[in-house]
Amino acid sequence: MRPQPPLLRRAGAAAAFLVGVLLAGGCGSHAAPSASKTTSAQATPQVILDKAPADIDLAIDEFSANPPGPTTASTITIHFVLANHGCDCTPYGSANDGTLSYTPIQWDLYRDGVVVASGSIYGLTGLDRVSRDIVLKDQGAPDRHYQLVIDPDGRIPERVDHDLQCLLSVPFGGSG
Repeated sequence: MRPQPPLLRRAGAAAAFLVGVLLAGGCGSHAAPSASKTTSAQATPQVILDKAPADIDLAIDEFSANPPGPTTASTITIHFVLANHGCDCTPYGSANDGTLSYTPIQWDLYRDGVVVASGSIYGLTGLDRVSRDIVLKDQGAPDRHYQLVIDPDGRIPERVDHDLQCLLSVPFGGSG
């Protein structure tokens, strides 16, 4: 056999040492005391990221009256559809609908500047819609102007901050 050059002898010895360490439990797994201990908090760097804004986009998809007018009806039904065009659910919060707790989405219906109906919708999932029909009596002359306002206090964070309100006029009168 030919003698090995000194560099190869050292490489072979180093390889044998590493195999021995790995077979004995791996690098750094022995119980020998170390000069400085590292806690897990020190070993894991913490990255703080700003939370992305929720993908919530409330919109009034429909707002109508039945009969639509001109009308002499004393009872009228106001219909509206509230939709979440975003992909995220509206936030959980303080009101329980029997199953889950959601931050209520408040709505107010005004007739000629005076609140005639109000209520809450308890949460919308992403790409969800909910409708409400409000029956109002004593809607006689003159023409009536309705305004629907959704989330008047701005409690629901949206990706696009805009006013959620619609106007609807119902003229009083006969056939035209």
